[in-house]
Amino acid sequence: MHKYVHWWQWRWTMVMLGLVLLLSGCGFGGSTPTPTPEQTTPVPPRRTITILSPTTDATVTSPIVVTGDVTIMPFEANLNYRLFGPGGGLLAEGFFTAEALQDDLGGPGVFAGEIPYTLEQGGPGRIEVLEISAADGSTMAIASVSVNLSPSNGATGEGEPTPEPQAQAITLDSPPPGTTVGSPVTIAGRTTVPPAGNSLTFVMRDAAGTIIGNGVFPVNVTAEGQGSFTASIGFNPPLEGGAVTLEVLEPGAPGAPAVASTQLVMVVAPPQAIVVESPPPGTTVGSPVTLTGRTARFPFQGNLLYRVFDAAGRDLGNGFFPVLGAEGGPAIFNASVTFNLPVTGGRITIEIADQNASTNEIIASARLDLNVAPQAQAIIIESPPAGTTVGSPMTIAGRTVQLPPNSQLTFRVRDVNGQQLGTGQFGVSGSQEGGGRFNSQIFFNLPQGGGSINLELLELDPNTGQVMTSVTLPLNVAGPPTPTATPAPTATPAPTATPVPPPTRQAITIETPPTGTTVGSPVVITGRAALYPQFRELYYVVRTLTRETLGQGSFPVAGQTGQVNVPFTASLNFTEPVQGGAIAVEIYDRDGAGQIIASAIVQLQVNPRAQPPTPTSIGPAGDQQVINVTSPVTDTVVGSPAIFDGTTALAPFQSRLVYTVTDAAGNELGKGELSVREVPGIGFVFSGPVLFTVPPAGGEITVRLADQNDRLLVPFAETSIRLVVAPPPQPRAP
Repeated sequence: MHKYVHWWQWRWTMVMLGLVLLLSGCGFGGSTPTPTPEQTTPVPPRRTITILSPTTDATVTSPIVVTGDVTIMPFEANLNYRLFGPGGGLLAEGFFTAEALQDDLGGPGVFAGEIPYTLEQGGPGRIEVLEISAADGSTMAIASVSVNLSPSNGATGEGEPTPEPQAQAITLDSPPPGTTVGSPVTIAGRTTVPPAGNSLTFVMRDAAGTIIGNGVFPVNVTAEGQGSFTASIGFNPPLEGGAVTLEVLEPGAPGAPAVASTQLVMVVAPPQAIVVESPPPGTTVGSPVTLTGRTARFPFQGNLLYRVFDAAGRDLGNGFFPVLGAEGGPAIFNASVTFNLPVTGGRITIEIADQNASTNEIIASARLDLNVAPQAQAIIIESPPAGTTVGSPMTIAGRTVQLPPNSQLTFRVRDVNGQQLGTGQFGVSGSQEGGGRFNSQIFFNLPQGGGSINLELLELDPNTGQVMTSVTLPLNVAGPPTPTATPAPTATPAPTATPVPPPTRQAITIETPPTGTTVGSPVVITGRAALYPQFRELYYVVRTLTRETLGQGSFPVAGQTGQVNVPFTASLNFTEPVQGGAIAVEIYDRDGAGQIIASAIVQLQVNPRAQPPTPTSIGPAGDQQVINVTSPVTDTVVGSPAIFDGTTALAPFQSRLVYTVTDAAGNELGKGELSVREVPGIGFVFSGPVLFTVPPAGGEITVRLADQNDRLLVPFAETSIRLVVAPPPQPRAP
């Protein structure tokens, strides 16, 4: 690059030289002049031109995009250009307009423009950019670059004005303004011309203007000579979230403003927070209760977890509910939360949480304290449904809102005329805080013609016998089978005497042991049956007063069909309850349909056991869960449903056990669940029916009980018991 001295530089130098000579000569009258300090001549800045693009030996086509800078702005901001083709011939000439980087026009500047040309055959070429003196036409500064020219017929026609060069502009296409983002964020966009160095700079600032990230990313040059970019921008998100501003720019020369820039405002999500807006704290509510509120950002899986517990920390309900919103933004919720109402009322707490399911980390939570009014007593029969056809014994199941006095309810069975068919009491398990549950068999006399009956359950005042709460359930009893035709009698013999008529209905009498006797297992029972049993045997069941089965089965009766007032003696095995206490032994007869036609009960006593029962199983994971089946015992003869009673050492998963029934070949006969309740002073107990399909030929079955996590399908503990199903009874010929 040639260097030239401007005429004013030469003139300034001559003036200064003359002044120095004048001051250094002799003074007036021959006096010696006083030396003066040496002055430093100011040196004006050097005037230079730099071509930034195209680069040396770049292959170009028409029009050629030329960019560069100058150290001093040219006169009237004009720069000339010349394009020489193969052989040095002039192909094009014209001028560019420079733009000052500062308000001072004597400072640096930049320029950009296009040079169109026409060339039939490509070859080497040279671009020159010059500043020509307006005073004398001399060249004040010049820069050049060698290029390879592509053939082109797209030049502007002779005499037509050269098109203005395209100014640099930066456009961000994504993400849209206001998008909620995190770090890093991917941006995409374009430039009108490739930036210097084919790269752009970015700066990220928070709402206060503090820089939270900066750097450089590359720009690709498109076939059209423009710039295109997709970049991943990293930054430090503000702790409280909020607006962030991204600035993308093409820097200018050192100390000069940017050639071009653009900005994009985005949003960083705030930290998660859960706000419950209704009901207000302290409100008295019931179940379900409707919760409304909002979250600072969309929760994991789009759900919030909830847990309801009372003042003592007892779990009343849990689950999850969905929210309304979109990923990255806030959310709202309007959810109906169901829970078990505490019987005595009082304070409850609802806890809502956003949990990361992959790590189980609680990201945020909120608590709401509410109140529940005390519940009035009620008896709810859950099974059998109203109108069901039943027999004796009949299994009833249900619950009470409050635990009744002495944990007992009274039952009465009456026929359609109000005649009492049976009465008694049965146990209810539970607690004052959680209410009671019952699952018991009750016995009554079947009306001879069948028909409608009413089951009444009552809570009685233990001191006065007054009915405090009651419920009535209408049911049906099947009538007798249709008799088959019989031959008409040929003659009626004349009576010779008036004999005592034989009994027409079965009746059972227990003679020993007397009521209240202390016994153990086996216990010997003696008594009489009014009629010889149809299947040559009687049946028995031994229970606690809370209806937990301790043993059941059958025993043969000596005699023959038609015999009346038949004596029996039976040795009955049962599991003695650990805590001892009262037990009930029931002896009964049943018909071909399995319905009880007569029974007798004696109440006896059992002493407490010296040692607790041996655990039946321990969880495979080494935990301390234990499932203990107290009834039925191994090899007991059962039907469907079979009533299972027992205890667990710990509260099982979701307060229930799962059961599976299989036959001797391993075929599944049934499966289901048994509810487990906590009984104060006793622990966790269960009592309920196990339903299964009775094998046609009877035989052995296996019932497996397990405390199992349904999500992981992993049993914490399990136990199995072998039982026997008798084949369906077949009437025997007399």
